[in-house]
Order: sequence, then structure tokens, then C-alpha cells
Amino acid sequence: MIRTSKLEVTVPIFPVDLKWIKKGTKAKIITTRNNETSGTVDRISSYVDENTQSVNTYLKVNNHNVKILQGEYVDVNFSVHKVFGMKVPRESIVEDKYIYILKDNQLVKTDIDVIKKSNDYYIISGLDEGSEAVIES
Repeated sequence: MIRTSKLEVTVPIFPVDLKWIKKGTKAKIITTRNNETSGTVDRISSYVDENTQSVNTYLKVNNHNVKILQGEYVDVNFSVHKVFGMKVPRESIVEDKYIYILKDNQLVKTDIDVIKKSNDYYIISGLDEGSEAVIES
């Protein structure tokens, strides 16, 4: 937390996730004492921090009745639009855009759309409901 007079919270965001966060995005802020308040993205840094490889976003705290101490860590949950897709292990994705599915007892390399990448999993779309995807090496 910085700027106690204006209650501003700094949140590092990985560049790949910036497409989900915009100025004005709402967020829920939870203190280490489990007090909750809300915030709004006020500004987003225009550079990547070399040490953390993240981009700082700055939240304006909307409710000043919740006490947040200077230097205190908080949890932040952003209110972004819902995405619909399947969560699959990262190792199941081939060349960042394909997955193998079982069709007529054959493995078929199938195009998918990657919605979100994480260290351990991807969220994808583009498969028909009921498709059997290969998710292990």
C-alpha cells in the first residue's frame, strides 16, 4: 500500500494478464485481518519492472472506513468479465495452439483458442462439448 492520504494499493500484474485489467476495473481488497473493501484501477504503469517482470497497477480504495496499514500486504480480486472454456494442463497443449482429441479411436490434432495461460494450466476454447482430449504425456 502507498499514498495513505489517498489510500492507493499497488498490484503487480504479469504483462500477459494486462488484457483483463483496464482503468476503471473494479476489485475487492482483503486485508490480512480479513477486512474487505472495494477499489478501482486508477492507473496502470507503462513499463515492466525489470526485477519482477510485472506491470504495476494502482488501485484507488473506495471505502476509507476499512483501515489498511502502510506497507501491509492485501489480497486483490479483480472483477473482470467471465470467460468460458476448459482448464487443461499446460503439457496437453502442442505448439501453443493445438490439442489432441480422440475421434473414432484415432488421435486427431485439433486447433484451439488459448484464452489464458498460467504456469501449470491453460484455459482454452474451440472444442466441441463432449470431446475427449489427451491431457497427459
